[in-house]
Amino acid sequence: MNRIQILDCTLRDGGYANNWEFGFEAIQSIRSALDEIGVEFIELGFLRDEEYNRDRSVFDSVETMGELIGTKKAGTMYCGLVEMANYFPIEKLKVYSPEKPEAIRYSFWKRLMDDAYDYCRKIKEKGYKLCCQPTRVEQYTEKDFAELCKRFSELEPYGLYIVDTFGLLRKDDLVRYAQIGHEYLNPEIVLGYHAHDNLGQAFGNACAFIAGLWRKNHSN
Repeated sequence: MNRIQILDCTLRDGGYANNWEFGFEAIQSIRSALDEIGVEFIELGFLRDEEYNRDRSVFDSVETMGELIGTKKAGTMYCGLVEMANYFPIEKLKVYSPEKPEAIRYSFWKRLMDDAYDYCRKIKEKGYKLCCQPTRVEQYTEKDFAELCKRFSELEPYGLYIVDTFGLLRKDDLVRYAQIGHEYLNPEIVLGYHAHDNLGQAFGNACAFIAGLWRKNHSN
């Protein structure tokens, strides 16, 4: 790990607090502020198969998401998230073009791994940078997580995240998953950590995640 990057998901994960009803002006303001401060990845919201309302950060297509982006800032990657829990038909995901978000993050369940792999493959085929989001990582044994890393590496995603859906991971658990990812992912694939702070562990875990991988990279 040679570089630390930040993904901001205020407009997506933050929407659980207000039903994603930020209001159009606030959505624009948040996106502009994130551009200005130099966040590397901006997650604009969910892609869902429902009617679009510009006052909510839930989008019916990459086209409407692209309208929010407007002029892109160099060095910033714009993302949307598709979740297995709210199916978004893959045929509604149009082929990538420069005015659209560059990356699609796909959130999926362990019990439907084969379906997730197929959907992720189709995202890649449409030209997007793919980020794999296996939810509830605490369900995975060390062997399970190693197998997941090896299997999804075959798709050459941009990144794969350790997703602590319910904020249950302790530092030692997170570092163990991180070390597995470091060992079994292809080295060009970004390994990420998506935290939740249910137990007040998120910041400490993030520090442990960085420190653990730094030691792994600089041993020997």
